[in-house]
Amino acid sequence: MQQIRPSVDFIELFETVRTIAVVGYSDKKERAGHFVPAYMAQHGYQIIAVNPRLGDKVDGFPCYPSLAEIPAGTQVDVVDVFRAPEYVEAIAEETLRMEPRPRYFWMQPGAENEAAAARLAAEGVLVIMDDCMLARHRALFSR
Repeated sequence: MQQIRPSVDFIELFETVRTIAVVGYSDKKERAGHFVPAYMAQHGYQIIAVNPRLGDKVDGFPCYPSLAEIPAGTQVDVVDVFRAPEYVEAIAEETLRMEPRPRYFWMQPGAENEAAAARLAAEGVLVIMDDCMLARHRALFSR
């Protein structure tokens, strides 16, 4: 696979990021779309759940049906995606319409979409694929 994205400084990412919008948030505790954001919240990150099937609050987090419905002006630093690859291009386009625009777009394992990655990278969004946010954070900060 040709590298179309610049490398990401994960220490900088985790030290500067405050708010993570989790697209595909799950209310099922055994699913990665639940336990990854729960872990990140335990480590001080603000979580915004994005799932049209859930209400306006889930597990103590604000929840919206889509990225577009997060209130304008909300600073989202990372869009973290837990959806099948065929949905990711539309999520990428929605991300590019956000104001302010998130700096990072993270496709969790199983959500990878090269076309979405290329589109986002062309617009200056730093893309992470083939990596789990929880595993990366734990590897860097749990010593």
